[in-house]
Amino acid sequence: MANSIDTGLLPCETTATIAKPAALRYFAVVVSALALAACGGSSNNTSSSGSTSPSASSSSSSGPHIATVDACSVVTSDLAHQDLGVAFQGSGASTVCTYSSADGTQNLIVFGEVLPDASTAAQVQPNQLAQQFNAAYGVTNAKTLNGVGDKAVEYSLTSSGQSGTIIFIFKSNVVLMLILEPTPADPSGFEKLAKAAADNLH
Repeated sequence: MANSIDTGLLPCETTATIAKPAALRYFAVVVSALALAACGGSSNNTSSSGSTSPSASSSSSSGPHIATVDACSVVTSDLAHQDLGVAFQGSGASTVCTYSSADGTQNLIVFGEVLPDASTAAQVQPNQLAQQFNAAYGVTNAKTLNGVGDKAVEYSLTSSGQSGTIIFIFKSNVVLMLILEPTPADPSGFEKLAKAAADNLH
């Protein structure tokens, strides 16, 4: 049963319903990073992990203003199954949706945040978000994904000995994050899912 959590964030943030404990490990990091980057925090282009993180300089934003994001609609269980080859069951509402395989060995988290406008979103850099994750986990191997939203960057993620892949997607005034655990042997399916998710933002 989903638990509704009021994040108590800055005015540019929203509340979300979180259905799976797995999402809680990342949720606070994501929203604090967005609060820092989108609500006037300073930008720092150095990575505490020592790896090179692309800043993915602001590109011209595509499409009109996006009013809302329903994470479970942006990435449906059918779409995840199609691109990842795994049957997922999911739940969530508003900005967060979590999926797990039937045997519990694979998890997919989708988080979307609507910012006030495209200009605000353009100021948020993927490496800013990655740096926030470095404080609690570890991100490495930054890889720019061309043709996904306005800009997108994929990182390898480690958390308590577990591996994962995280993709930050920027489109118009929305920041979308996808996390897949564990790291897939072939990332192409996850990258395809990221592109489909970006295309579903409108």
